[in-house]
Amino acid sequence: LFFIFVKYSGSCYFYGIILVVLYRHFNRTVMRILLFCYLLISFLFGISQNKNDLNEIATIIRSGNAAQIAKFMDNSIEITIGESQKIYSKAQAEQVLERFFDKNNPKQFNLIHRSNVKEGKSKYGIGELLTTSNKKFRTYFYVVLINKKFLIRELNFEEN
Repeated sequence: LFFIFVKYSGSCYFYGIILVVLYRHFNRTVMRILLFCYLLISFLFGISQNKNDLNEIATIIRSGNAAQIAKFMDNSIEITIGESQKIYSKAQAEQVLERFFDKNNPKQFNLIHRSNVKEGKSKYGIGELLTTSNKKFRTYFYVVLINKKFLIRELNFEEN
């Protein structure tokens, strides 16, 4: 018998457990093929998850919803807006972003570049935020892996 147990957590991380009970009629070739298929599927899900983390953060930045962005923040975060650079607690950072998005209502956000580290514990994304008043901000965010979830450690907005 061959059972696959797949679990998707709320953060969309992929976990796989294979329970294999061998009977005499299964040979090594069949087991190798099954193992190869499992490893291939695990690898493919891992690559897509790498892109999804940054895309999810980019989508939330595009929304301009500071409360949603705060869900992806580490306990302390460095925020740079123009020349002002400061480290904030999560609650303070949410208020800073609310004020920023009140003044600069997002119209569009394009993720221009993303780190392509496959198994890294940190990643970054670079994008361009266009506001409803046609201001453009070069946006950079740096995320770190904490408890199986990528959290924002740095967020920068530089007006073009």
